[in-house]
Amino acid sequence: MKRARLLFMIAILSVAGVLAYTLPALATSSPTDTVYYPYGNGMTYSCNGGPPFVYSGSNSSGNCSLQQIGPPSGLNCNVPTDITFTHDPQHPAAYGGQLCQDNPSRT
Repeated sequence: MKRARLLFMIAILSVAGVLAYTLPALATSSPTDTVYYPYGNGMTYSCNGGPPFVYSGSNSSGNCSLQQIGPPSGLNCNVPTDITFTHDPQHPAAYGGQLCQDNPSRT
């Protein structure tokens, strides 16, 4: 009986430890992703919430906003992703973009 109680207490403490470690990570807001659309003059978008990446122009229904014309500086944009443009909500169009990441620091 004491052995079962000890195992139960160890299990409870283990679960409490895992929850204490992971709950703060779940409470943080999602990071902002940078997506580069390389065609034409190229456009850089700042997107919240991860894929799917949707730019809706002046309509606020998408999760991306235009950051700048041209490529972002200091980022490595080589991960293929899609970005959907919904200027006309009846005809959304998905195009190939590039997800950008920080360049690894070089020492």
